[in-house]
Amino acid sequence: MEKMIPNLFIIGAAKCGTTSLHEYLAQHPEIFMARVKEPHFFAQVENTLYDYKEEFSPEKEYHTWVIKEKDEYLNLFRDGQKSKYKGESSPSYLWDPEAARKIYDFNPQAKLIVLLRDPIKRAFSHYQMDVHAGYQEKRNFYDALKEDFEMPDSQKGWNKSHLYMELGLYHQQLERFRELFSKEQIMVIRFEDFIQDIENGLKNIFEFLEVDNRRLTDIDFGKKHNQTQSPKYVFISKLKDNKVIQKMIGLIPEGLKNKIKKSTYQDGYRKDLVLDEKGWEYLIQFYQDDLKQLKKDWGISFNLNI
Repeated sequence: MEKMIPNLFIIGAAKCGTTSLHEYLAQHPEIFMARVKEPHFFAQVENTLYDYKEEFSPEKEYHTWVIKEKDEYLNLFRDGQKSKYKGESSPSYLWDPEAARKIYDFNPQAKLIVLLRDPIKRAFSHYQMDVHAGYQEKRNFYDALKEDFEMPDSQKGWNKSHLYMELGLYHQQLERFRELFSKEQIMVIRFEDFIQDIENGLKNIFEFLEVDNRRLTDIDFGKKHNQTQSPKYVFISKLKDNKVIQKMIGLIPEGLKNKIKKSTYQDGYRKDLVLDEKGWEYLIQFYQDDLKQLKKDWGISFNLNI
């Protein structure tokens, strides 16, 4: 069992590139990343947004599967027993107030990687994703922020509410980990820096983990991970919810269906969703104190522009 204990955690933040980093690290021969990218084992996570219709299989790859049993969790790392690192990537860990202590008690020698993004753009990307997935009604960004933030605490939580604003309180969250783990065990990366030069970013991560840097040449940088596609036109979103239309689309040959999608969908989220100035100003006020401390203690800062 000891050889199956994970010692590498990408702990967040949400919407900051954790999926891509998980897939890049999994290509290194000294690193084994779990087939369930987000097991959320050390966080209090609800299953409400996930409709599991199949029995879990540790041999199959999943983006998310909330795992609560210890033996089932350890089994995720069974095939990585000979690897220097065994890891997973649950962004709920950075947010969850108890996760730092639970991870430390489980493995105090673990190494932690944190990706942080401009918290305003992170919140907006999160909102766009929710609208795209149908978890958020179409409205302006400011109203969505305010409604979610003002919910009673008893109704908040991962997969219970959106946590658009709370997930960006990076300094507050990092402090929980720094109280337990040494700074040498924690690597904090700006998402903006990482995507600008992924190869150099991975080189720095491999040095942090003390694994072979020469393996950079084996990494496939061309593949896009967790890539979002959205309708070019608003009316197409409405067609997605029409059962009659969906039944008719199901009768179209796959080749023709792909051609239609190519001409009517685009990479990224819908263009009619905008980061409005009112929402931006609301978040500037909310994050200013936390960001000052983040810069002071971690040397991480962001240029908060729309």
